[in-house]
Amino acid sequence: MSRTTFTILVIILTLVALAGGVWFFFIYQPPTGTIKNIGTEILDRLPFGGGFGNNSPETNTSGTGNNDTSINGGETRNTSAGGATSGALKIRMLSQIPVAGFGLSETSSTTGVRYLERASGNVYEIGPEEAKARRITNTTIPRIYEALFTQNGGGVIIRYLRDDNKTIETYSASIPVIAQSPGQTGDQAKELKGIFFPQNIPTISVSPDGKKIFYIVGFGGGSLGFVSDPLNGNRQQIFNSPLAEWLSSWQQEKTITLSTKPSGGIPGYSFSLTPATKAFEKVAHGPGITTRLSPNGNLMLFGDAGETGITLAVYDIKNEKIISLGVRTLPEKCDWATDSSKIYCAVPINIPLIKLPDAWYQGQFFFSDRIWLINPTDGASAMLFDLAQETGERIDAINLLVSKNESNLFFINKADQSLWSIKL
Repeated sequence: MSRTTFTILVIILTLVALAGGVWFFFIYQPPTGTIKNIGTEILDRLPFGGGFGNNSPETNTSGTGNNDTSINGGETRNTSAGGATSGALKIRMLSQIPVAGFGLSETSSTTGVRYLERASGNVYEIGPEEAKARRITNTTIPRIYEALFTQNGGGVIIRYLRDDNKTIETYSASIPVIAQSPGQTGDQAKELKGIFFPQNIPTISVSPDGKKIFYIVGFGGGSLGFVSDPLNGNRQQIFNSPLAEWLSSWQQEKTITLSTKPSGGIPGYSFSLTPATKAFEKVAHGPGITTRLSPNGNLMLFGDAGETGITLAVYDIKNEKIISLGVRTLPEKCDWATDSSKIYCAVPINIPLIKLPDAWYQGQFFFSDRIWLINPTDGASAMLFDLAQETGERIDAINLLVSKNESNLFFINKADQSLWSIKL
């Protein structure tokens, strides 16, 4: 191509570009109506309206998530088995804002859910069928990672990190009673008032009736265990050990369970501690073992993590018999019915071939669960809900809690700390 031809071509292209600019800026009239913001539209289609982070889970969008409806800050999923039937609402998101923990406030006829917002430290209350939560405390406490409710939802134990990112504070408070006048609506929040426990408590658990707590403090390279009321009154030492690291749970009124911290392939042990007599006995052992004692104290759900993966079974303590179960999950993802006749478990659809439970505890991945109902006496099981299929989201259910009348099952999604309920 000659220099003259090239120059003519450049001039023609320049004139065309100028003409296009004049047409776009001075002549063209865009069509009337709303112009969609594509970025906003995409965010609206994402779970919870977006929210990106390094640990965002993969989301299954092939389920019923597109039919979700938001009701005044509490999302309701029209997801009864096989789709909504006669308007029945089976699975509901009670809080999409991350929670640090929750508890139930139950009477003979009603069940209320109280939860603590992780970011603010405020306590909210909502009923399983209600559309909007009520804020009942306004004390701001940042950096919370755990909340335990006591006294049938009348108190809360808040655990959080100080600014140095290593000192653990434990604060226990009574939740103020709010009297609501007829016709009065909206939040009537009040300030939390309570006491601080010793710093750096590694484990703390609440008795089944919510009236007592057990906690461990470090002492001389070992540990001491205490029982007290929720505000640390009537404190009594019932345990001492040369080991410093323990996990505690209190599912049966007369027995506290203490376990070594689980790690895949590493021998672990579970012990029973009787508060009344201070008796301390080994009840189970195995690689990476974790346990959950039945409310009547006769059965123990236990799981271990060895070279062949994780296994789950029930140990009949009285008859010294092991009942194998046909599902594989961690005991931490299960809860007993109040009468000990059934177990509700969140069972992963797929279990990766990595070191468990370590990688799961460390947040390296999230499970996608189904809810199963298990008969602990013969091991028979039945699937109740496929959470991904029913909600269109990946749900890694933890902190399962069955209401006393077994009308509802509550849990937290480990992937984003949202709070959910299932109508059973």
